Amino acid sequence: MKKPSWISVCLVIFILLNVLLTYFLIDTKAIYDLYQRIAVNEELKPQVETSIIEDTYFQAAQPELSDIMSPHQIMIREKGRYYYVHQSKIMADIRDTVEEPIIELDGNQPQINPVELGDIMKKDHYQFIYVTKLALPLLSDLIRDSSEVETQFQINRIIIPKDDSRKVYLVDSINKSFLEAHLNDTINLSTLSDSFDKVAQTWIEMDEYTINRDTVYLPKTVLASPSQVYTLEKVPENIFIEPVFEGEAFDITEPDANNIRSYHTFVSSLMIDDDTNMMTVSKSGSQKNVPSRSESQLVSQYHQVTGSLEIVKDFTYWNMGFRFFSEQGNMITYRRYLAGMPIFAHPELPDYGANKVSLKYQGSQASLDRLQMSLLILGTHVSDQSQSQIVESGQEIRKILEDNHLKFSQFNQILLGFEWQKEMENFKKVTLIPKWFFVIGNEIYSIDQIKDGTVSEKYASALVTKAGNGINLFDEEMLSFLWVDNRQKNKALI
Repeated sequence: MKKPSWISVCLVIFILLNVLLTYFLIDTKAIYDLYQRIAVNEELKPQVETSIIEDTYFQAAQPELSDIMSPHQIMIREKGRYYYVHQSKIMADIRDTVEEPIIELDGNQPQINPVELGDIMKKDHYQFIYVTKLALPLLSDLIRDSSEVETQFQINRIIIPKDDSRKVYLVDSINKSFLEAHLNDTINLSTLSDSFDKVAQTWIEMDEYTINRDTVYLPKTVLASPSQVYTLEKVPENIFIEPVFEGEAFDITEPDANNIRSYHTFVSSLMIDDDTNMMTVSKSGSQKNVPSRSESQLVSQYHQVTGSLEIVKDFTYWNMGFRFFSEQGNMITYRRYLAGMPIFAHPELPDYGANKVSLKYQGSQASLDRLQMSLLILGTHVSDQSQSQIVESGQEIRKILEDNHLKFSQFNQILLGFEWQKEMENFKKVTLIPKWFFVIGNEIYSIDQIKDGTVSEKYASALVTKAGNGINLFDEEMLSFLWVDNRQKNKALI
C-alpha cells in the first residue's frame, strides 16, 4: 500500500486550520467568549487559594471530654496548712506515669456523714477541686467504676490522704457526703508526693473560709499578677454556615434596627449582632420534643454534657482553654479560660467568656435548641503592654465585705478569673484583668461591684440559702504568668 506523501498531510492540516480561522472570522463572539473564559479562570485562582488559607487559619478547637473536665484547683494540706499548687505539672506527671485511671471506686452507696468528712479534711491530704459538681462517669479519665450499677452521685472534690492508707474519698462538699475509693495498684502515693515536691517553690499558702454550705481557699497574703493584653480576631461567620444549615439553601436578612443580620431557613437561624460580634444559633422544632421539667430531670448530667459537647465542637475556635462551667435545666454553659482561669466580661458588655447551649430531647437523643457565643477570639499576646495588678488576700476580702455590710456566708462561691475590659479599639485589642468574682445563685459579680455597692444594694439584708452546684476555683498552671507574693511585686514578673 502506498504511504501518503508529505504534501497530502500538509494539505489536510491547511484545510482544517482554514476552517477554524473562518469560524472565528465569521463569529467574533467566539473569540470574545474564549478570552473571557481565560480571564475569569485567572481571576478565580487567587480566590480559591484565599479560601484555603482562611479555612486553614481558623481551626476548630475540638475539645475532648477530659479537656473540659480537668480539675480547676489542686491543693495540698501539709502540716495543717493549705497550699495552692500549679495544676499543669501535677496532671502531666500523673498522665505520664500511668495510662489508665488512677482511682478505683469501691462501691456506689454514698455516705452522708459531716463529722467523718470533717475528720478526713483535717488530715494532711492532696485535694483536687472541680469547678462544679460532676457525675462520676464524666471523670472516667481519673476514676474507674467497675460496678455494674452506674452511680449518678456527683462530686466536686477528690481527697487523697497522705497517711499511706491508699484510700481516696470522692466528695460532695456541699451536701457533706462522699464515696470511698482507693488508688489504682499502678500508682504509688510517692508518685503524687514527688510531683508536688517538684513545684514546692511555687506553692502559695492559703486560708480556708466558710461560705454558704461550703468552703473556699483564699491567699494568705496579697498577690500581684500582670494583666494580659491580646490582639483580637473575628472568626468569619461563613465558617458556621455548614454546621448550621448542613447544605440547605437559606435566605439572608439585612441588618434590622438593632444592627442584627440573619441567615435563616424555616427551621434554622444564624443571627449576627454587628455591634457586639455576638452570634446566636437557633433551631425550631415541634414542642412535643422539648421535655417538661420532670422529663428533663431524667436526662443524666453525663448525657447532657456529652450531647452538648458534640454540638459545640463545630462552633469552638477558642484554643486557650474551654471548659464545662455550669448547668441550669437544659442549658449548659461552657466558659472560655486563659491560663487556667475563667473569663468573665465587664458588667456593661455581653458575656464574651461564655458559650451557652440549650438542648432539646427526643427520648435520650439531644439536639440543638439555641446557642449563643462570641465570634471574637484572642490573637497575639502583647506582653509589653501588661501591667501589674494587685489581687486581694482573704483578709482583705473579708474587710471589703464587712465595709459593704456583706458576709462570706452570703456567697455560694468566690473565685478568681479574668475580666474582659470594655476598651477594645474597634474590636482590635483587649485587656484581661485578674479579679475576684463572687457567686450568688446564678449571678456573678466582680469585686469592683462589691466595692461600689452594687451587690450590697441587692443582698446586704438577705442570706442566700440556695447552694446550687457551686464553683470553687483559684488559678492553675498560669502558663508563663507566675503569681508572686506582694512583698516581691517589684521584681520582674515571669
